[in-house]
Parts: sequence; C-alpha cells; structure tokens
Amino acid sequence: MTKEEIKNIRKTLGLTQQLMAERVGVDIKTIRNYEKTGNIPKSKEAILLNLYKECSFKNSNISPTIKGDNNPIIIGEHNTNGSNLTDVITELKNVIQDKDKTITDKDKIIADKDKTIDTLREELKEKTNQINTLLNIVQSMNKK
Repeated sequence: MTKEEIKNIRKTLGLTQQLMAERVGVDIKTIRNYEKTGNIPKSKEAILLNLYKECSFKNSNISPTIKGDNNPIIIGEHNTNGSNLTDVITELKNVIQDKDKTITDKDKIIADKDKTIDTLREELKEKTNQINTLLNIVQSMNKK
C-alpha cells in the first residue's frame, strides 16, 4: 500500500490522523509515518482496509486502488481481474480450509505412527518376557 493510498483512505473515511490512529490501534506518530513512507504492517493494513470496507460512502464513485503483494485490488465493486471482494474472501477461506485439511491429514499420519510405535513397544515387551522366561528355564536346568 502506498502512502497516497493510506492518506486517501483516511480522508475518504473523514478521519483525522488522531481518529485513524485510534481506529487502527496505533499512536498518531505511527499514522503520520504510514502516510509519509507507505510502510504499514500487513496486520494494520488489514484493519485499515476493513474500516474502509465497512464505511458507507457518500460518493459512490470513490474506489481507490489498493495494491496487494501480487494482484492489485480495487476496494469497491471489482478488482482488476474481475473478482469482487467477496470472491477474494471466499478464495482465502478455501485456502485456509485446504491448509486445515493438510494439517488434519498430517495429524492422522502422526497418530498412525504413534499407534505403530505403541504396537512395536508391546511386541518388544512380549519378546523380552519370552526371552526372560527362556533364560529362567536355562538357569534352572543348569542348577540341576
């Protein structure tokens, strides 16, 4: 996000730097720094974009471009590749669900390996008991 975009969003929302700082959860000096440099952490950028999204606009023609990491997104009706914000959010939810499924699959693999380890421990314990029994038999035979 550029410094101009940050300032444009604040002005579109009708906020002073102080009010914007309160809404974003930072000091006013931090807002001034964002507007001066354009350097804003992703977490604060998300808060700023959410504030912008939730705002009802007096002028429906206002739709500033916000540049993401890979694809520019226009807050408003559509982004440059034809997807609206709802589609972007849906896609992000799908990515999260895929990651959750991967984690669940990996948890199952770990559980299966833990079960295999437990089974091997039991077999080892049983074999150790058999060996001890055989040793006791051999020792008792040697005493006779």
